[in-house]
Amino acid sequence: MNKYISILIALVFLYSCENANECNYDKIDCGNFVYVNDHENAVLGSNNSWTSINGFPTVVEYTAPNKAMRFLDGTGTSVSFISTLFPNNLVTSGCDIQYNVALTGATSSTNSLEIYNSTSYFTHTIKAIFVLNSSSAITGNGIYKTIKVPIKLGANGVLPSNEFGSWTITPSSTPDADVTNFNTLVQNISGISISTDVANGVNTTWYYDDFKIKTCCPDY
Repeated sequence: MNKYISILIALVFLYSCENANECNYDKIDCGNFVYVNDHENAVLGSNNSWTSINGFPTVVEYTAPNKAMRFLDGTGTSVSFISTLFPNNLVTSGCDIQYNVALTGATSSTNSLEIYNSTSYFTHTIKAIFVLNSSSAITGNGIYKTIKVPIKLGANGVLPSNEFGSWTITPSSTPDADVTNFNTLVQNISGISISTDVANGVNTTWYYDDFKIKTCCPDY
């Protein structure tokens, strides 16, 4: 009898996970993803709709024959951004953003994804930055590392975090105001940006691939 009850419970879990909204932050992990961009259909040498300030986005072969988006750390502020990669409402889209990243030409970096409001990166007024923990820093060995960024509303003056890092917001004021601004932003983003600035980096090069959104995560 116990065996049949266990099977029934497992089937109920699997059925419930077909609905991403029901599964968000449940205590189970269904392993379902929505692929956003793996660059395989992008034209080599193109910017694949990314815009840059001294970041020079280019689709290249990396770990051939797979393609990746390459960003460089140029002189001065270096950032690349795009308005069409993720859905506007991240919270209803899933529970984690995941991507692969590799770095060369620098010792390490805690850079990760950023999200912003406004119709253009140049005019945004609020930006949220996911800062990696030192233990999750990207080392300059050129080997891909998978990063997981939590998609969740802040609460009680605390922004979301996980084992990889924590969300921060700029400009920052009080904890409660930061949570209010973050919650508004994460449900209505205009685009994402990636800072490629690395202190003391020489010929620093970033490679990003396999952007995707997980639709069912265990509770943090």
